[in-house]
Amino acid sequence: MSEGGRSAPAAGSRREAAVVLAFAASLAVPFLGAAFHMDETYFLAIARHILEDPSRPLGFVYNWYGYAAAVERINTQPLAWPYALAAAWAASGGSEAWLRACLLPLDLLAAASVYGLAAAFLRRPLIPALAVLASPAYFLSMRLALAEKPAFALGFAGLWLLVLGEQRGRRGLRWAAAGLLAASLLSKYSAVCLLVPAVGFLLHRGVRPREAAGFAAAVAAPMVCALAAGRWAGHGGGTPILELLAQGAASPAARWAHRSRALGAFLGGCALPAAAWAVLPSWDRRDRAVAAALAVCACALYSPLFDAWPVAGADRAWGALLAWGGLFGLWRLGAARARISGWELWAPWAAAVVVLQGFVYWSVVGRFLGFLVPALVLGSAAALERALPERASRRAAFAGLVATACLSLCLGAVDAAYARAQEAFAQEARRAAGTRPLWFNGHWGLQFYMERVGARPIDALARGWDAVGVGDFAAVTALNTNAEPPPPGTLLAARSVREAAHPLPLRLMSAKESEAAFYSSLWGFLPFAWSREALDRLVVYERLASASGGPAPSRASGSKRAAR
Repeated sequence: MSEGGRSAPAAGSRREAAVVLAFAASLAVPFLGAAFHMDETYFLAIARHILEDPSRPLGFVYNWYGYAAAVERINTQPLAWPYALAAAWAASGGSEAWLRACLLPLDLLAAASVYGLAAAFLRRPLIPALAVLASPAYFLSMRLALAEKPAFALGFAGLWLLVLGEQRGRRGLRWAAAGLLAASLLSKYSAVCLLVPAVGFLLHRGVRPREAAGFAAAVAAPMVCALAAGRWAGHGGGTPILELLAQGAASPAARWAHRSRALGAFLGGCALPAAAWAVLPSWDRRDRAVAAALAVCACALYSPLFDAWPVAGADRAWGALLAWGGLFGLWRLGAARARISGWELWAPWAAAVVVLQGFVYWSVVGRFLGFLVPALVLGSAAALERALPERASRRAAFAGLVATACLSLCLGAVDAAYARAQEAFAQEARRAAGTRPLWFNGHWGLQFYMERVGARPIDALARGWDAVGVGDFAAVTALNTNAEPPPPGTLLAARSVREAAHPLPLRLMSAKESEAAFYSSLWGFLPFAWSREALDRLVVYERLASASGGPAPSRASGSKRAAR
């Protein structure tokens, strides 16, 4: 058994497990009624179509990238999650609160699995497990009905059963773990990053390479079959994934300097307790040298030398600080080798996610970093237990938990307010348009509620703004994706202007003033920023006429990156 591990749950650990489940529920319940948000709209569109035609889940046309396209040609996700969402949609009647309540067991499974992993390696697993659940990337991702929710729950459960089986000599659990990990990959292809620590752990435990390879094949086989079946059925297989990666590689977010900035800041911000705990243990000469070198690198990386657009000084300093903490925590985990309990799991786990975000996917995304949170936080907690006396370790761990939970709840409140604003914007646009035809620009949660009120998306490949007839209304927001701005010469009259605000000076996404970009580094290099800017701004225009030489309307749509 690894240092600090437990051969069997004790009565105290069962009580702690109950605390973890209660904590997970307490984080989820306040947000059950949150408006549909971000990519939930896309998954729900497939889920609703499945209820109409379950044999052809992708057999419809949808405007998700700014133009109408056959979903089977643009889909980059496995289909297991849309089928599960279809069942939840039918059971909930389309209610946000009831649909999220149907998915709450996944939150509890993920929480129990995180605690199981912590208890397998740590002497005091409760607070580190709670810190994982409260970390920004994990907490904000589990709130949404996205594919990360089942991928986290099933993937972490698979790793837990694998560790449990190897520690207790129960080989049957190994194959149960393989089944859960395979199900995780069928929920989200990027969950393949969890296969790396599983195989690494097996090899470190002395499992023969042939057996470890068989385990990996068992986990990957269903995903490979699903891709092959999609290719055979004309769904594109892996082709849309490769096309998306190729297109993304040409975007500003894929430039090495910007992606490096984002990855560093997201490492520190998304797994905040790990970054904080990493700097607490006593430093020897090597630690001081590495910390100084990383500080110099962080300051250089966030210097004006690598700016692709104007950057506020506060964002620059915040990014450098987060990157320094995140990179130092990552270095400490890698340098610890076998000196901390569970290193054989945490190190390959962290490495796999960093490679995925740094070298495979073109954009750094907060919910992708959620895969990394347990490895960094639990690994840092193991280092903290080893380096500090018990009393000091407990105090540091508890302080990190409280600070992280407060920050994440504030971020959750701000994010929920942004999601609610999209619903309110749709209602405001319909009121302004009355019975006139209503068009809209943008996607994410806005699209769900605009379609609910009968609005139509502007299609860049089907006449674009020319399809908006004289007397029609068009709703344009400041912070959204794939939104085509009105071309010069389009005569529009603003009939309604509405801003969404929040008193907390935190933002996860920014259209103008900061580098906040939790949902994609296309918008900046920070997972969240300190800012009081408007959450979003809606302008409802009436189309008056088209005159090629006329004045262009103010640019109220499109990303700040495109404008730069």
